[in-house]
Amino acid sequence: GKMEEPVRVLARIQRIHTLGAMLEHNQGANYIPGGQFTLLFWNIFPGTIQDWLQEDQNLDPFDAANPMDHDNIADHMQHYWNIHFRRTKRNDE
Repeated sequence: GKMEEPVRVLARIQRIHTLGAMLEHNQGANYIPGGQFTLLFWNIFPGTIQDWLQEDQNLDPFDAANPMDHDNIADHMQHYWNIHFRRTKRNDE
């Protein structure tokens, strides 16, 4: 597949969320609740990136005492992307 910056992935999903909420649906007042949206965003990323965040950075996005929202996850994933993939993308272009 194509590698894309996490902040751009988040922007796309937020746009889909906004447009989906405008359509007729049976999800109630909230099209995708915050926790479900965060889980949806988290599951887009491969296990290596998730492991990096949880094991190397000692951050658990779903820790009940200190949960992270999708913006915080995107910031950390963007840091990973900048370290590992930014040069690769420039070389491909």
